[in-house]
Amino acid sequence: MQTTEFYWGAASTCGRRPSNEDQHVVQSISKPVSCTYAAVFDGHGGTGASEYSAANLHNTLTQQKEFPDNVPKSMQQAFNITDRNYIKQEGSADIFSSAGSTAIVCLHIGDKFFFGNAGDSRAVVGRIDVNLNFTPQSLKPITKQVSTDHKPHIPEEKQRIEQYGSCVIESNDDCSRVAGMLAVSRAIGDAPFKGCGVIATPEVFCVQQVEVDYVVLACDGLWDVMTNEEVGFVLQCVVGAFKNKQVQCSDQRLNCIKNAVALFLQSDNLQDESSKLAERELAKIGQYDYFSSESADVKAQYPTHDDKFSPQNIGRILAKTAVALGSEDNVSIVVGVRAGCYGK
Repeated sequence: MQTTEFYWGAASTCGRRPSNEDQHVVQSISKPVSCTYAAVFDGHGGTGASEYSAANLHNTLTQQKEFPDNVPKSMQQAFNITDRNYIKQEGSADIFSSAGSTAIVCLHIGDKFFFGNAGDSRAVVGRIDVNLNFTPQSLKPITKQVSTDHKPHIPEEKQRIEQYGSCVIESNDDCSRVAGMLAVSRAIGDAPFKGCGVIATPEVFCVQQVEVDYVVLACDGLWDVMTNEEVGFVLQCVVGAFKNKQVQCSDQRLNCIKNAVALFLQSDNLQDESSKLAERELAKIGQYDYFSSESADVKAQYPTHDDKFSPQNIGRILAKTAVALGSEDNVSIVVGVRAGCYGK
């Protein structure tokens, strides 16, 4: 999808999971103000909460009395209303039949990006500079994690959970969990855990458009296996290829990622021999031996040559990369790229 200043696209895959509980949305909003809304919802315990949030949160946001004058307050109200309405609709407080979902939302309005987050999905923004010699260190100044991952072990989150009379169980063999069960400290839904301090209220962040060449929203299926800088590096590689500029890097892991991106860009459908060679390249630095991903939901189609470099295909490449690197979760990604990065 193209807006005035940014191109947007999305991709999602089951990965190694038997089903996909994620949802994503990219939508232009015209009333009461023109803006772009993008979101990723990482569902757990079923698709109920993620599907409900994807269908309703953006409408609830724009219906708030103080929208668009006070976006942070409107986002907080919209998340909480969506949470209450979903729990009411679901009508279950049983742990085994209640669903929940993280939510990472981006609203591009005027010259600002607003991000709202509840859970451990994440927003990262950055600048494109294909002339750098890339290392993890050189990528840090041009790559920024905007949101906070709401994990139960974070001191502020743990304190709230304990104030509700619940507890956080930490283990060397597993992630920290609320009451030994839930791996996030904020979520939409998860009715049985509302009394344990699991809230839907998002943290809201604002970034000036002038600081942003790209936006990546993704669930933890991506971030579990790739750093913010590595994800940003994929963007650098794709934009560099569009400009016929081969990016330079001085890091073994980044070099494998660069080689894989080049092979993915040679692929006509992300399932041919070129794509499989890319996955084999990534297996050198991944958690497992070579894994061939045949997920139909990341299959590419290229009506024009430029579509290979589109945000949608960047999302597909990131999803394929995450699975090849060993992600054991669903992977859902929304990508926004400033039109100027394509010289447009």
